[in-house]
Amino acid sequence: MLHRYRGTDSPPGQVLILFAAALIVILLFAGLAVDLSMLRNDRQTLVNTMDAGALAAGTRMPVDGDTAPKGSAPGSEWALTQALIQQTVAANYPGLTLGVDYQIEYRCLIGVDGSNQPWISRDIPTVCRPHGALGHVATAADFSGAGSIRTSACDPTRSFSGVYDKCNVVVLRGIATTPFVLGPAAGILSGTTGIVQSAACNGPCGKPPSVPVDVVLVIDRTGSMAGDEGNLEAAAQAVLLAYDPNLQHVALATLGPSIPSSSCSGAGAHALPISLTPPAAPAYGSDSSAANSSSGASSLSIARPASTSAGHFLVAGITVDGGSGTTITPPSGWTLIRRQNSTTATNVSIATYYRVAGAEAGPYVWSFSPSVRAAGGIIRFTGVNTSNPIDVSNGNSGGPGTSLSATQVTTTVANTTLVGFFGIDTGATFTASGSNPLSEQFDIRNSSASGPATWGATRTQATAAATGNKTATASASGPWVAQLIALRPVPPAATYGTNTVTDLTKWVPVGLTGIGGQVNQPYLNADGTLDTSTHLVNATSCAPWNLSSTGTNLATPMAMAQAYLQTYGRPGVKKGIIFETDGTPNYNGSSGDPGNYTCAQALANADAAKAAGIEIFTIGFSVEGQVCPDGGASVESILGSMATGPINNGSTCTAAENSDGDNFFCEPTGGSLTQIFETAAIQLADIRTHLVQLYPTPIVTNLSSASGPASGGSVITITGQFLTGATSVKFGGVAAAFSVSSDTSIQVTVPAGTPSTTVSVTVKTGGGVSVPFPSAAVDDYAYGP
Repeated sequence: MLHRYRGTDSPPGQVLILFAAALIVILLFAGLAVDLSMLRNDRQTLVNTMDAGALAAGTRMPVDGDTAPKGSAPGSEWALTQALIQQTVAANYPGLTLGVDYQIEYRCLIGVDGSNQPWISRDIPTVCRPHGALGHVATAADFSGAGSIRTSACDPTRSFSGVYDKCNVVVLRGIATTPFVLGPAAGILSGTTGIVQSAACNGPCGKPPSVPVDVVLVIDRTGSMAGDEGNLEAAAQAVLLAYDPNLQHVALATLGPSIPSSSCSGAGAHALPISLTPPAAPAYGSDSSAANSSSGASSLSIARPASTSAGHFLVAGITVDGGSGTTITPPSGWTLIRRQNSTTATNVSIATYYRVAGAEAGPYVWSFSPSVRAAGGIIRFTGVNTSNPIDVSNGNSGGPGTSLSATQVTTTVANTTLVGFFGIDTGATFTASGSNPLSEQFDIRNSSASGPATWGATRTQATAAATGNKTATASASGPWVAQLIALRPVPPAATYGTNTVTDLTKWVPVGLTGIGGQVNQPYLNADGTLDTSTHLVNATSCAPWNLSSTGTNLATPMAMAQAYLQTYGRPGVKKGIIFETDGTPNYNGSSGDPGNYTCAQALANADAAKAAGIEIFTIGFSVEGQVCPDGGASVESILGSMATGPINNGSTCTAAENSDGDNFFCEPTGGSLTQIFETAAIQLADIRTHLVQLYPTPIVTNLSSASGPASGGSVITITGQFLTGATSVKFGGVAAAFSVSSDTSIQVTVPAGTPSTTVSVTVKTGGGVSVPFPSAAVDDYAYGP
């Protein structure tokens, strides 16, 4: 029987065609998924390769274009660094071509001080020297960035006034293409990994080390080193400049004659302190201004304190009688510290703010909604760490009563300044009370007899500790609020005084004296214990550089350095010895202790120090080919064995010995002593080659107001990190007008938005776009109906 096809049925051939087409589509998507997976793998391999190349080159930083290490093939440090990068890249991602698939660049990366200005004088030329790439001597304006570092262009192949650039950061930037296997069937031949970037340096790269260290720096000042005083002073100074004296303590000593020469006598002998005292925190200065609003005012205008200059730190305390029901909008540039409401919402509230003064003339106007009675004041400070000003704060409320108490805080740094703000919902006056009272800066009340009053007072706290409650007595009873804020001082510059070179000059000419050949007062007592009256070195009055020809005693200063660290070192702090010499133990004198001139004794004393947990760095200068008199061992091998191991390239002087990351340095040139000393000091503080961010991604941590009308127009403060250099601020993708106040603060005018919606606020800089918080909602802004 013949079956007739009906129009409502699908013919079998058509089904097969549709199935085949669908299968092709499925296979194409499956193929693309495989290809995209390969692309992701290639991108991760490229990221790992750029990291590996940067880290390998970082071991050679800083690098310049006109020097070559001893014993190397002809070529510069820069050329050797380039070759190392290419070898590393080829081993990790074969087929990439320099100049096509990846680029190598260099940067000068430095730190910033408390005022966010680069440490030009500290970091250049010690850390890097970018003058050739810039075409002029570097200035602060040449550096950009955010956080605690700034970066500029640098090029080791360029020179300025005949001197090549020295760069401390290497940057690798690469992109790779992945041929697709199945993608061509869909017309997609390949994919790109996108650009990836890695940057690395060796050492803190502009930021002082954060690991506490106690170190004795022993400098060879025997007669054979005469004429190299400048390099030794610069090298010792580099150690001091690399360290923060609050964290790293340095004792300076010299390796000198154990037998005094005729020009070194006991006459006029003097003992100098060996530990340089960190600079004291700067003194605070303050002025204030205060104002009150009339009954039911919508704003409060406070004059800028008369002595205020750009860079000064201002703190404001604003008291209103509307309690938590009042919205307080600060002037542009002011950041909220905290707000304290009384337990009764409608009684009284105090809000505190800070800003770094700029060129604005004032006055500063706070706005209120609804209108309230208010009183407030501003206190001016100098010496505040403006990049991280608030150490800790606390608030309290109570009453009705006349005794006001700001709950204590526990400060985390020394030499903080305590700022107390007290507010009461009566027209009262205030007096300080309690132990260690605050000193009044302003006392202001609203013109209405029953309006709020505000009292601002300060006190310096010398140590990091609990402050105790700070109290005040009001002349009339009422509900009250109080706050106590601790301001951090400007951190001391990472230097050991303003006359570092002068201090070093005092030390370099004098020598350590041996047990048997002591001039007047031994550094060790008869029983071998440290003589605490000398603090390691008995500094005698010696004619500069006119030293004994007795030879080099390696053992005695090693034992002395150990004794010093164990006697005066801080408990639990990492300890080290940086030991530099150019000589061979060679006892030629007629008195003293000949045993201390042997290599065996030097090695034994080093082993004892290492057993005590002390890390040892040794620098052999002009020791190649020297032989120990006791057994014929090479001085290089002894110095390598004295250092804390392992020694990567063996205890011989090779081209790689000064850049291999171990604790032994051999045959540096006189001009490279500075870098060698600094490298040793930094390695002791556990900062070696590591990847760095040239410009960190911005972070938004708070909005001064998290909601507002859909029409926009409110001025709010965005608080965060790495905000310097912001190029845009967006509310859910809508651009907003803004101004950057500091690295941690942006003033922004909220744009109009969709009613009853919540959007994320993002900031864009050269480091990227801030990532919205997924749950904390600290960067969310809610538009009203």
